Amino acid sequence: MTSTAITFAFVFSVASFATFDAVSAAAPEFPQIGSSVYCGVLTSKMLDKAEQSREMAQCLSFEATSRGRLSAQWPLVTPAGAKECLKPAATASRSYVYLELCVAVDLGFQCLRGDLKCERKP
Repeated sequence: MTSTAITFAFVFSVASFATFDAVSAAAPEFPQIGSSVYCGVLTSKMLDKAEQSREMAQCLSFEATSRGRLSAQWPLVTPAGAKECLKPAATASRSYVYLELCVAVDLGFQCLRGDLKCERKP
C-alpha cells in the first residue's frame, strides 16, 4: 500500500466515525484552494511531458476526492482547528490532500479529548 493510500485510509477512517457530541460553534467558511496551482508546481519539473500530464491528472483527481470528503466533514472543524490547518506551512502549498490530513488529525485529537463523540458506524 502506498503512503498516499495509507493517508487516505487514515483520513477516511477518522472522518467517517466522528460526530458532534454537543452543539458547538459554527464551522469556519470552507476554504477555496487552487488545486491546479498546487498540482502544477508539483509536476512542473518533470521532463517527460506524457508522464507530467498523467501525474497532473492524478494529482487533480486526488485533490477533488479530498475536497469532496473534506467538505462533508467540514462542519466538525472548530475555528481553532481551521486556523491551525490553514496556516500556509500546514497545507503544503495549499492542497486539499494535506488539509484533509491536518483536519483528520485535529478531529482525532478532539475524539481523544472527548470533545467529539467518536464511534464506528455500523
